[in-house]
Amino acid sequence: MLGALLLGACGGGGTPAQQGVGGGTALRLADCDDWNGSGVEERLNTVKQLREFAGGPIGNIAARGAILDDDQAYDLLVSQCEPEFSGAFRLYKLYVRAAAFIGH
Repeated sequence: MLGALLLGACGGGGTPAQQGVGGGTALRLADCDDWNGSGVEERLNTVKQLREFAGGPIGNIAARGAILDDDQAYDLLVSQCEPEFSGAFRLYKLYVRAAAFIGH
């Protein structure tokens, strides 16, 4: 895990999916353990990154992905990451699945 954190912390640029979450974990690898280990500011940044990632263009068509309100996303991740067994759940998967049902 430490190696992933160190690799994720390299460089500050890139797309939201490449930027760090919490301790520097790339968004595509961030899980509930990262969420639970983050402070409020880091969590809010993570929600923003998830919105930008999920709301991006879909393939070659002019459609955009479904997104959640930031408050909905924050509450979703708090509740879904609370159980002890959820540590390895990927944040982006929780987000995009919820957005498909309740997003706009």
